[in-house]
Amino acid sequence: MSRKKFLQSNNAPDNIEFLSDKELIIKIKETVKKNLKMETALNMPKIKELLISDHYEKFRKQQYGKLEYIYKTHWYRNKCYGFLEKDEYAYGFEYFFNFVYDNIDKNYNLDIILEDENILLEVFEELGFKNEL
Repeated sequence: MSRKKFLQSNNAPDNIEFLSDKELIIKIKETVKKNLKMETALNMPKIKELLISDHYEKFRKQQYGKLEYIYKTHWYRNKCYGFLEKDEYAYGFEYFFNFVYDNIDKNYNLDIILEDENILLEVFEELGFKNEL
């Protein structure tokens, strides 16, 4: 990223100050964090995909073993009854896991946008926050 790309006015006689790359990234992070809303982020396809995959992986990491235990325990006890009747070898767990995931409230983490500099700059430019500096 070029330092000459973004300018910040100050009280200097020429009213122009060049920001270092580190200062620029800090200002961009503050601006995006202050102005980016969840619904705006979900309207950007690439960001939406990133948020969904991050949330899914965290959920999978935290809940996979617990849900598998519940499913297989219930399957073992009741495999001849109800919806488990056709699941002879407990292969239906993935369907069960995805069913549970599809029906939970999802709280996406917008902070992952702030962690990756490339994504941060993409969101900053796409939302037109360039004049906020």
